[in-house]
Amino acid sequence: MKSKVCLSAIMCLLFFCGNVYGQRKKHSLEVGLGIWNTNEILNTFSDMIVSSLPNDMEMKDDGSYGSVHLGYKYHSSRIFAVGGFVAYDYAQSKGFVAGIETGKFYKTHYTFALETELTYLPLGAFNMYALAGIGRTFYHLKYKSNNGENLNDSATNPYTTFQITPVGLRFGRNAGAFLELGFGYRGILNAGLFARF
Repeated sequence: MKSKVCLSAIMCLLFFCGNVYGQRKKHSLEVGLGIWNTNEILNTFSDMIVSSLPNDMEMKDDGSYGSVHLGYKYHSSRIFAVGGFVAYDYAQSKGFVAGIETGKFYKTHYTFALETELTYLPLGAFNMYALAGIGRTFYHLKYKSNNGENLNDSATNPYTTFQITPVGLRFGRNAGAFLELGFGYRGILNAGLFARF
């Protein structure tokens, strides 16, 4: 009798553990690094309008360090997910007046976005997906002149930004790495790590 009770208890425990293990994990977190995003392109090809600087000052020799991001997704099904995204990126430029270097600009961008993701090739531990998102970027500029004068300018209004990623590759079931090709606030090339729970 005792052996039957023990066997029944073990079978119930295995059944319960199997069901818990087999449940699909609906939440995921990711951390990544993107390069050549829209903020970098704006910094490279256009001077931002800075209200409190002289009109004859120019920004040149832009240098960007890419953007780091944190993302969350809720997977409502095997192929569809929605979530949020936060990114930070930093760049600097040299300031020139009449061709003479006068100081440096330090530029930071904070991006907040909502995203949707569609997995179009679900193969277990390898998935291909597309992603789209829209958000707002907040811009801050600091200028430090060669003579020690500092200037902070936050007058630039936040602007709407977007992301279109037609090709995303994810390696791993519950944890792993991803690589994306697209255009927007994540960058043309974006890669990182994820975990599902």
